Amino acid sequence: MKEPNKKPLFLLSPKNHLRRKEVKSTLSDMSTGTGFQPVLVDKLVKNDGPDVAEIILCSGRIYYDLMDHVKEAAIEKDSAIVRIEQLYPFPAARVSEILAQYPTASIIWCQEEPQNLGPWFYMRDQLEILQGTENLSYREIHYIGRLSNAAPSGGSKRVYTNEQRAICEQVFAFQELDTAPVKNGTANLIHIKKYQ
Repeated sequence: MKEPNKKPLFLLSPKNHLRRKEVKSTLSDMSTGTGFQPVLVDKLVKNDGPDVAEIILCSGRIYYDLMDHVKEAAIEKDSAIVRIEQLYPFPAARVSEILAQYPTASIIWCQEEPQNLGPWFYMRDQLEILQGTENLSYREIHYIGRLSNAAPSGGSKRVYTNEQRAICEQVFAFQELDTAPVKNGTANLIHIKKYQ
């Protein structure tokens, strides 16, 4: 990495990631022959095959909240958590490969941002286009996250923590949820099916 012109490196990441062991990479992850992976599938899937019930797509920090919830609640579900690390250009080939690997699984997009501030609408459109062009069996795309809001956060740590917990609970209780918007105590969450 000897460059004649030095450039600053900017890392845009939540501070709590600096202390998480799961976020750190080994030297072998950055050695010759490796590269950026735009899509990552978790390694905690109980049954990696056609019996997977849900494909949980997410991006960013919420992945670690979901994984913490899996460990804390000792969840043993046939779910695949897929991190979309690159939103644009959309990694269509890799996502198509994952959707084809789990042909009967429900597709869930989970995000911590309010519905109108995160990538939900973009991801919904990309996934629908992908299903229409890649000869994949059509499946509804479900959203689990906060309702639309003018502000990215409610400003209260207690409310935020309750909402994050409720999002994680709803993701892993997906099959039991109905399709109506869900209000969960102080949590301002919604679970909806794809727009008809």
